[in-house]
Amino acid sequence: MQCEIRILLEIYCCYFVRTAYVQSVSNSLVSCRCHCLYKILSNLQDKVDFSYLFAAVTGSGRPSILGVHDVLSSGCTVIYLPPDNDGGAAVTGYLLERRSPGLEWIRLNDTPVTGLKHVADNLAPLTEYQFRVAAVNKFGISSFSDASEMITTKAPSVPDEPR
Repeated sequence: MQCEIRILLEIYCCYFVRTAYVQSVSNSLVSCRCHCLYKILSNLQDKVDFSYLFAAVTGSGRPSILGVHDVLSSGCTVIYLPPDNDGGAAVTGYLLERRSPGLEWIRLNDTPVTGLKHVADNLAPLTEYQFRVAAVNKFGISSFSDASEMITTKAPSVPDEPR
């Protein structure tokens, strides 16, 4: 998984961070492969006389879909659970997507939703849909959850004809 490491101090060497290799580090963001917090224990004491703390910024863990409820002809309510791991920063919201079989995922909200449920509206009647959710924190967007079970929206209600 790609992630970024925030470097708090300026250094210009190559270091091994356990399984993550960081090259040409400067006072900026650096790409590497890692998943946790790592501390460089200086085996380069002739060059560096202290340890650097690196925080692996991976966004948060994946949330999960709890269920899809209140299915109507043009909408439904998607309920989800927060991720087990917040990635080192509080989750500030959620992004949701929907798709019909064989089609691409479509974002439902441009601004992250702060609650643990979202009303998906503007759906087509008698259409199958799946949903998925991603968590957002100050470091970025998590991976999306597994897709929900497929649901089918209901037929539109027909008003009674006047007598």
